[in-house]
Amino acid sequence: MTAALAPGTEGAEATPKKMCLGLFEVRPLAVGRPSSSDRLELLLLAIVFVLSFATPAYTASGQPNAPGMEVLEKATGGGLCPFRRLTGIPCAGCGLTRGFVQLAHAHLQEALHQNPLTPIVFLWLAARLLGFASVCFLKRELSNRIPWKIAWRFYEAFFVAGLALGVWRVYVHFNN
Repeated sequence: MTAALAPGTEGAEATPKKMCLGLFEVRPLAVGRPSSSDRLELLLLAIVFVLSFATPAYTASGQPNAPGMEVLEKATGGGLCPFRRLTGIPCAGCGLTRGFVQLAHAHLQEALHQNPLTPIVFLWLAARLLGFASVCFLKRELSNRIPWKIAWRFYEAFFVAGLALGVWRVYVHFNN
């Protein structure tokens, strides 16, 4: 296999990199990796996805489900969100867990109904899971090749969308 050099590093000392669909580059790991934090994040992300796929999509009463939702609601009188418990208004993150379960069961419309940001967060966490799995099992690092200028635009758009969703939920709460 031929290795490609990172753009802008011609003639400089550069490490060989393999391109993967032009979106990612695969490189050998830096010294000291995988670290315990890499393994911990891999474990936590794996738990999130395993629970999403293992949890039934709907409760016995037909409501969208989340891992341990019925037990939690009985024990706390509501969900985990402190903002919702204090104000009665769902925050911008409310519904993500149920949305993850719905996406894991291929119910895109219900996932979007639970929280419109669910598919974006789901795909982002899936990419993180693949990245950490590559580090821990294949001893290779996956790095995205999206320029930071463009990546920050995505982050800004996601932040604005989350803020708009939170404002919308407050608006709906006080106008119903």
